[in-house]
Amino acid sequence: MKSTKLLMADHESILEALMYARRYVQLLTEHIEKENYVLFDKADQTLTDEEDQKIADAFDHFDKNIVGTPTYERIHGILEKLASKYLGVAVH
Repeated sequence: MKSTKLLMADHESILEALMYARRYVQLLTEHIEKENYVLFDKADQTLTDEEDQKIADAFDHFDKNIVGTPTYERIHGILEKLASKYLGVAVH
């Protein structure tokens, strides 16, 4: 059985890890919001349809040929489960 001192240290470590996890979630949330409402809006205003399609094709190529289809599908499956469980939304 662990001593009270060790249990307190474990508890403090968990609280610290949670604090950093929350900070990271906040950072990612702010980053994604900036992408969605600043960067993508600016790209929509600036890029031609042809340029936009080239970028989409490059991302598709990266997903299929660099990441690999099995890995991409596995990661996408994990994201679908997390989005459904924690956000109550379906990801397509």
